[in-house]
Amino acid sequence: MDQSGSVLADWLGQSRRALAQGAASRSSAASEPALHDGLLQHLGQALAAGRVEIFVLHTRWLAETLAARHGSRVAVRELLLALREELEHAVPAAAWPRVRAAFTAALDGLETVQPPVDSLLRDGAPRVELARRYLLAVLEARLDDAVRLVLDAAQGGASIEELIAEVVIPVQQELGRMWQCGEASVAEEHLASQVAARLLTLLDAQATRAPRRERRILVACVEGNDHDFGARLLASAFERQGWQAILLGANTPAAELATAVEQFQPDLIALSAGTALHVRATAATVAAIRARAPGRTPILVGGGAFAAVQGLWRDVGADGTAADAASALAWARESSAR
Repeated sequence: MDQSGSVLADWLGQSRRALAQGAASRSSAASEPALHDGLLQHLGQALAAGRVEIFVLHTRWLAETLAARHGSRVAVRELLLALREELEHAVPAAAWPRVRAAFTAALDGLETVQPPVDSLLRDGAPRVELARRYLLAVLEARLDDAVRLVLDAAQGGASIEELIAEVVIPVQQELGRMWQCGEASVAEEHLASQVAARLLTLLDAQATRAPRRERRILVACVEGNDHDFGARLLASAFERQGWQAILLGANTPAAELATAVEQFQPDLIALSAGTALHVRATAATVAAIRARAPGRTPILVGGGAFAAVQGLWRDVGADGTAADAASALAWARESSAR
């Protein structure tokens, strides 16, 4: 992580309410300070990590979201210009070139924003019809029907890995796209997550498991990450391969996680970072583990930012990254073979 960037990020965090209000007053595109606040939070993460890509990715996502909901990308450009003007008058002169460079990259990135797709559940994808029927049942709150559709497929010979990869995860991703486009509510996303968690438990109970091996993984979401479904998927996959999985769940403080590593002595640690807003928390968690845990237990990190920004896992002090459970298992196998 970037020390001087972290200092600047701390200042932005302490001042961001006033900065967001000031930027909103300068913007003719939108008077909602929350949009500026979100930009400031991602700018802080980018500066602390020394990775301008984090800020660029968020501005592109915001542009895609506003375009999907309101049909215009102009608003984000005006938001950025207003915030840049506000910061130019507030940021110390020595730090301004770094901040200005981040805004230049973000404004350039708006030129390649893509229009939203109609659906992520595309024709020809494996089990796409099952995924669509499952999604419709969830949206109509026919929860028992949704669960039964997937369990019937399992009884028909589909493996838990196939059903998770081809039905459950694509539907969660589609709901995220629908929310971004204003086609689904947060409540519907949460409902789908609860159904998916229920399904995972039921499928796990039926799954074939490899013989127990003397290997232990500790899985947790870093502080601030309240979404633990990905961590649950990972722990479940490792358990099916004979590992003992210790799942600490959502929003685990760094110090408590380091204590758990000392207590349970895992062979591998997997940290779920959720979004780019958890990059600094991930770095702090890795540092806390390294400071207190004996030896050097390998640490894997995962989350959207680590998938999108190449090499970001190195910046937070981890040993690798994995986009999903399958790649995490492959990484563990390769690591043990070294």
